[in-house]
Amino acid sequence: MPLASDRGFRAEVWAVAAAAARRDASSPRPALRRRTLLGGLLAVGLLPAAGALAAAPALPTAAPASSPHWMQGAPQPLAAHFQVRQVPSGPVQDWYFYRQADSVHLIKPQHEEVWRLSPQGQVSFERFFLADRRSVHYSPGELLTLGLRPHWPALQRFADLAAWASSPDSTAGQWRLTLGGGTSGGPAQEALWSEALQLPLRITRRSSHGASGPSGALEWRLISHHPAPLATWPLPNGAGRSLEQVDAADLGDLLDKDFAAKAERLDVMNGWRAAHEH
Repeated sequence: MPLASDRGFRAEVWAVAAAAARRDASSPRPALRRRTLLGGLLAVGLLPAAGALAAAPALPTAAPASSPHWMQGAPQPLAAHFQVRQVPSGPVQDWYFYRQADSVHLIKPQHEEVWRLSPQGQVSFERFFLADRRSVHYSPGELLTLGLRPHWPALQRFADLAAWASSPDSTAGQWRLTLGGGTSGGPAQEALWSEALQLPLRITRRSSHGASGPSGALEWRLISHHPAPLATWPLPNGAGRSLEQVDAADLGDLLDKDFAAKAERLDVMNGWRAAHEH
């Protein structure tokens, strides 16, 4: 599945700018760039309390007919630190990606996500809303109900880039990938892929809107990687916290309508469900 729609792009860019403005207004040193090292739920879109960027670059919905040879290596367990920013000089977020054979964790500012693979080959998903002391669990059946058929090998690679056009990079074992029509700044979406890591080293998404919305681009850049998380990196799954687990299928019946709306807004921004009022 390609990167999120341009509507989602515009919401992400505006959310980045709004988050930066809120931080600057509350800081005696607004020029300083802040990096969030601890997890917590990243509110998506234009929620007043939103944290900034919305979704990871892609959710694979089905296995490709065939993967390119540069994407056929077995992904090895690793811990990776990505930075996400509005280019050329927008605010920065720190994302942490932890890959194991049967789990993939993505820790963003104010929220965490985890995909799990069962011994039977079924995929489930969970979001951790640490500030709310709750998580929302999506069973394999609930994901199917939402029309999602996650492709595990692509989930392990951070983004689903198998269908992108590719050309060899000047560095051995790296590939330049592109998707979509060009803009004044280059292809609508482009990436640099590492065969050895089975991860993108960089993903850039450019806006195709000018007067009708914010211009510019969002960039995901791999900063560092290690066999296991560093001691200073956040622990996954809200480690050490006691969280109430909510079944995603029960969000519509939840008495706490504000929390249900927050959780479902993330789904809407990811294109998983249509927006509706509680």
